[in-house]
Amino acid sequence: MTSRKNEAFQIAAEKNYTSIGEMRLDLIKNYDNLIKSGGSQPATLKALKISSRTIYRWKELLRKEGILGLETYSTRPNRI
Repeated sequence: MTSRKNEAFQIAAEKNYTSIGEMRLDLIKNYDNLIKSGGSQPATLKALKISSRTIYRWKELLRKEGILGLETYSTRPNRI
């Protein structure tokens, strides 16, 4: 089991992004596909279990920074 986990981390390292970024990208794609196929925004967001603020924030990060922008990052302030 650990070898599969290590392999996954190695693949992610080679791509310079993790499965978190891929998961968020998949959610964005699913959201766009469901909306294009005629789904309502509230129903789509509820089905995907994400908020509208989150999807729009992720889409903006993807537009500005690419898939690396979808990675988790610290929101902790540098100084207090």
